[in-house]
Amino acid sequence: MVRNRKEHLDLGMRSPGQKHEEVTIAIVNYNGRDILGDTIHSCLDQDYEAKRIIMVDDGSNDGSVEFVKSKFPEVVIIEMGGNTKNLNKVRNVALKNAKSSLVFLIDNDIVLGKGVLKILVANINSENNVAICSPRLLYYTDPSKINMDVIQLHYLGTAVAYNRDAPLTECVKYSVPQMKTGCGILLLKKQKVEEIGLFDEGYLMAWGDDGELYHRLQLAGYKCWHIPQAICFHKTKEWSGARHFRAFGQVYNRWRLIITSYSTRTMVLCLPVLCVYDLLQLGFFFYKRFPSLYFKALYKLLKELSELRIRRKQIQKTRKVSDRQLLVSGPIYVSPYLMNNKLLSLFVLITSYIFNAYWAMVKRAL
Repeated sequence: MVRNRKEHLDLGMRSPGQKHEEVTIAIVNYNGRDILGDTIHSCLDQDYEAKRIIMVDDGSNDGSVEFVKSKFPEVVIIEMGGNTKNLNKVRNVALKNAKSSLVFLIDNDIVLGKGVLKILVANINSENNVAICSPRLLYYTDPSKINMDVIQLHYLGTAVAYNRDAPLTECVKYSVPQMKTGCGILLLKKQKVEEIGLFDEGYLMAWGDDGELYHRLQLAGYKCWHIPQAICFHKTKEWSGARHFRAFGQVYNRWRLIITSYSTRTMVLCLPVLCVYDLLQLGFFFYKRFPSLYFKALYKLLKELSELRIRRKQIQKTRKVSDRQLLVSGPIYVSPYLMNNKLLSLFVLITSYIFNAYWAMVKRAL
């Protein structure tokens, strides 16, 4: 059990005389002036010699860049030149400017636990086929509760988020790494990510923009591991009006992932429940009074069908693993900010059971 932000299991000890492999810690930032201090301090405090810290700033206007230049001159700053509102583009700039083969991508609201870098490096180098290792995220304000743990891709194109918001004491302690998709806090092998084309900059800043990379790597036969002994802490913020933009991105990103990465057989067999899910989602959008965002997302997809077909051919050429091996069924995660009444929670639970039963029937044919 991790009792506070300093205590965890350190699996990254090196032999006497063995040098650390160089790692670039790349911080993605937009208007993080008030939180960057803790993030950078936690990076500098890592007991890992061969590290270089860069910050890619996406057009901040809150003095973030000036603050880092003044307080942390050892941090290399790369400025995008304006606010792109494209997180994957910022991530790709970080990768292109990293001089090391290992890159640890983090957001500006992440605080690294003690020794997390050692643990992740030890695990990513344990097998040649491992492309990504990601840590367990706990809430910064309540480190007894899990913010992000193992995530797998639901066959409906959404997430199965195990242990999300669960007390740490009630969660299974994995003794081995677990296959995972999702979460933008990750240590990666740059060469393997470059082989499949870096982050897809066509995704909007919403669910799936980071998880798509994990899935594409796994389709190509690489392993992506969740390392629960590696602990980081997330300074989460309350949702604001940005939820509307993310709702739009959620619809678009989900269908972009399905269209480009699912096999034809998977799409045909799952089409009935994919349509049912969309009808339920549209009803939910009506309930939340922003149904126009759903139709705007579909319109954007229709306009980009030619580009999506090209993207699909590129991804399918790299496929070495079947959808049956990667897709799962399970409880559909809905943010607690949206699940604000018991009737809605019960409805989600019932529909999850129905979707699970359908998957048990069709997955044998994939």
